[in-house]
Amino acid sequence: MKDTGLANVILEIKISRTSDGIFLTQAHYIENVLGKIDIFDVPPANNHVDMSLHLVKNKGDLVSQSRLLKQATFHG
Repeated sequence: MKDTGLANVILEIKISRTSDGIFLTQAHYIENVLGKIDIFDVPPANNHVDMSLHLVKNKGDLVSQSRLLKQATFHG
């Protein structure tokens, strides 16, 4: 195994480090997906996030990704 230094992208999540902290974004991944399905003309939606909240370690039960996907699937 070889140490290649600090990671820039992990699991399609881009990692940026500044003096203000670490920032995570999936913009490049989303642009790739939108390009594949040809919907770049769809306007972005506002994401109202309370920036005063901080992430904390989950102390609850683990939930499988497939279960979350099934819950988020639109039926219509």
